[in-house]
Amino acid sequence: MRKGILIVSYGTTNKVAREKSINLIENKIEKLYPNYTLRSAFTSEYIIKKIKKNENIKIDTVISALKKMIEYDCKEIFVLPLFITPGNEYEKIEKATTLIKNKFKVKIILGLPLLHEKCDYKKLISAALNKIPIRKKNQSILFMGHGTSHNSNKYYSVLQENMSSVRKNVFIANIDGEPYLEDILKKIVTEYKSIIIVPFLLVAGNHVLKDMIGKENSFKSILEKNGLEVEVLLEGLGENNLVQDIFIELLEKMLNTEHYI
Repeated sequence: MRKGILIVSYGTTNKVAREKSINLIENKIEKLYPNYTLRSAFTSEYIIKKIKKNENIKIDTVISALKKMIEYDCKEIFVLPLFITPGNEYEKIEKATTLIKNKFKVKIILGLPLLHEKCDYKKLISAALNKIPIRKKNQSILFMGHGTSHNSNKYYSVLQENMSSVRKNVFIANIDGEPYLEDILKKIVTEYKSIIIVPFLLVAGNHVLKDMIGKENSFKSILEKNGLEVEVLLEGLGENNLVQDIFIELLEKMLNTEHYI
C-alpha cells in the first residue's frame, strides 16, 4: 500500500522567501521519508493564480493535490499543515480532507499546526529565539504575528504568557488580533531603550515588508516614533532549522501513531 505526505501552507508570491522556508521544509521531509509519495499545496487560490501568471508554475490546491495522490494509488495520506494556529486556513484543509476522504474512501490524517492545545510552548519559544542576538543590555525582542478573528487567536495569549515566563524581555504583537502592538507598547517603551523585531510568521514575505518595516504605520515606524532604537531580523519561522524540526516532529507523531488526535 502506497503512503503519501501532503505539505500544506498558505503560500507566498515572494519567490526568495518561498525557497528559504516552504521549499526548504519540503526538501528536508523528502530526504527523511524517501518511501512516501510527497506533494505540496497552498490554501490561497489568489497566490496560486499569481504564481502561475508570474512564474508559470502550477501549485496545487489541497483538493487537487489529494486527488493526484489518490490517482497515484496512495491509500494512506498524512497532511502536514505549515500553519501557526488552527484558524480559518486550517479549517479549509479540514473541509477539503473530509470531502476527499468521504468521496474516495481513503485514510487521510490531518496534523496539528505549531500552536495547539498540547503545544510545547517552551520548546517552540526556545527554537524561535535560537538565532536572535541580544547585543545590548536594555534590549527587548518583539515577535510580529499575523493574528486572526478566529477563536484560535487565543493561543497567542498563551504564547505571550509562556514567553514572559521564559524571558521577561520577549513580547508578541499581532497585525490582526490580540495582543496588538498598542496593548504592549507602553510597557516596552517604559522598560526598554532598544528592540529587535522578528516575524512570527512561516514566511518573511509581503506582510514583513509592509506591516513590519513599511514606511507608514508599520511596527518599525511606530516603535521609532516612540523613541526606541529598532533592529529587524527578516527571517520567517520556516527558515529556522529548529522550528523546521518541530514541524517534522509533528509529522513524525502522525506517521507513528495509529490513533492520532
